[in-house]
Amino acid sequence: MKIVEYPVALFLKAWHYLFADIFGWDAAQSWLLALVLLIVTVRSLLLPFVYRQSYSSRILINIRPKVYRLEQEYSDDKTAEGRKELGKRRRELQKEHEYRFSDGCIPALIQIPVLIGLYRMLIHVTSPDPEINASVNGFGPLNAEEVQSLLSAKLFGVPMAAYVQMSDSQFAEIHTTQEQVFWVVFPMAILAAIFTTSNWGYSMYRNYLTVDHNSGLARGMLKLMWLIGPIVLIAPFTIALGAVGPVALMIYWVGNNLWTTTQTITIQRILDRKIPYSEEFLEHHKLMKDQLVERKKEKKEKKQARKAKRNS
Repeated sequence: MKIVEYPVALFLKAWHYLFADIFGWDAAQSWLLALVLLIVTVRSLLLPFVYRQSYSSRILINIRPKVYRLEQEYSDDKTAEGRKELGKRRRELQKEHEYRFSDGCIPALIQIPVLIGLYRMLIHVTSPDPEINASVNGFGPLNAEEVQSLLSAKLFGVPMAAYVQMSDSQFAEIHTTQEQVFWVVFPMAILAAIFTTSNWGYSMYRNYLTVDHNSGLARGMLKLMWLIGPIVLIAPFTIALGAVGPVALMIYWVGNNLWTTTQTITIQRILDRKIPYSEEFLEHHKLMKDQLVERKKEKKEKKQARKAKRNS
């Protein structure tokens, strides 16, 4: 992961250099602002890819009725040649509506490593593990002195490297207490939980509006996502209070998820105006939902009939 961790650390160093060396602000506290702007920088660079991914997803949703009719046309043709022809016509339909398959996978290939790199970089420089010891050895473009300066930066009087589960000797070494650390990271855990859960909830709402009722896999994935909700809610508290969740990491978590929530809602609102759900899709979606309800009703009635027959 060094291929992304080191460039992320370089961005952090560049922002700190601007504030501390160019503007002459306090060196330690400049890291706090640099960390916030690092999140803004990384997420801004990824924004065009995220937008294009969402745009292509909206196209794919709107052409779903056409794809469905196409699949129905070839439903009786089980030959390899028929499947090949179906695939060809499906690709032609997607191309006609300017859908690109790469829009759905390239953003993830870029976003995930970069965001993990940002997370790992913060964990690395704030880690209490003596084997890592970034405060002595430095980390990539950050030398040991800069890492020490980063760790001495404070939020509400609490050092960036502090976390609730530190030992009494560690608290004494950095001149703080568990109570002070708790009252800094706990509110941030609440904010992180709110933003993360809000993003999850909004995504679930949009997915519910567009789920393919004709696909068992799509319905199953939607049900699975409901199970993730409680995990999303408690994860910030678990990391902040029960594991190694330093102040720097919680700042990242709050800022990153605030950005994600704002970005998701904003992009979807823009797409609602620019490329709204088509009437054809809305009618198709309702039809598929009604058919699913009818199939479930018939299945239930058959099950009750078999049960009544066995009992008679």
